[in-house]
Amino acid sequence: NALSGVTIGKTISGKNAGFYGVSVSGSAQNYDFNLVGGLTIKKANATVTATSKTLTYNGFNQSVSGFTVKGLVGGEKASVLSDVSAGVSGKDVGRYVAVASGTDDNYNLSFVNGTLTITQASAKVIANSKTVSYTGALQTVSGFTVQGLVGNDTASVLTGVSTTGGSGINVGKYSLIASGSDKNYKLTFVKGALTIQR
Repeated sequence: NALSGVTIGKTISGKNAGFYGVSVSGSAQNYDFNLVGGLTIKKANATVTATSKTLTYNGFNQSVSGFTVKGLVGGEKASVLSDVSAGVSGKDVGRYVAVASGTDDNYNLSFVNGTLTITQASAKVIANSKTVSYTGALQTVSGFTVQGLVGNDTASVLTGVSTTGGSGINVGKYSLIASGSDKNYKLTFVKGALTIQR
């Protein structure tokens, strides 16, 4: 037999995606050998979903990170996708898209975005009050204080809030009304007053 010195491996095995060729060994005086056949392991399909989270505005940057995976095989966990990442950060109230991306040698990956949702904090706006004695001239009170601000925020961040009223000449009580809105706070309002006494 002209090929009696040639052996061809009968068992081919592999774990990761890729091509595993048949092993050929030996030689024959009158023949050249070409490697034909083998085991091809194709990538499995998996879906990566970025984590979503809803938080309340706190005056600082907040973030969401991480992901879950469907379609992993052989008992593998999300930690095998070491080249995949997902996350986003934001400060102000709003909806931020958490994008997942990356690749893996053993999986064809598809991606689903997540979201970081930051909702309004609650704060109370209290219009200022003042009591004065009658002078015969116009007197006023203005401005407000705020309860419930978070982080390093001060009343100055509420640029959409203003007061009206709170002025008078004669003895009496004149309401000062605060109103407005803010992106990061759900506001409630308490009236103030200018009180002119005899």
